[in-house]
Amino acid sequence: MHDYLHQIKVLADQLATCGSPIRDEDLILHTLAGFPSLYRPFQTAIRARPRHDPVSLEELHTLLICEELILTEDATTESSTAFNARQTGPQRSSPPGNSTTFHN
Repeated sequence: MHDYLHQIKVLADQLATCGSPIRDEDLILHTLAGFPSLYRPFQTAIRARPRHDPVSLEELHTLLICEELILTEDATTESSTAFNARQTGPQRSSPPGNSTTFHN
């Protein structure tokens, strides 16, 4: 996330240097558009904020870092839960074999 946000900032700075600065609101929308669908609920929450209380770039950065930590933690928990479920789930017994006894 840090790398992605750094790249966005570099591009915005380059545009400003060339005389074509991008408004913060547009930069935020472009930043949000670059995320995978896993971030869709986050994107919706940011876009749904009232116009009188828009998110700042600094706040967006902090929120995105927090969201990334939450998603990482959730993925770790889900993977751990799935592993534990497989380990403690019903044990399969080996298939019954023929109990044929050989006599001489």
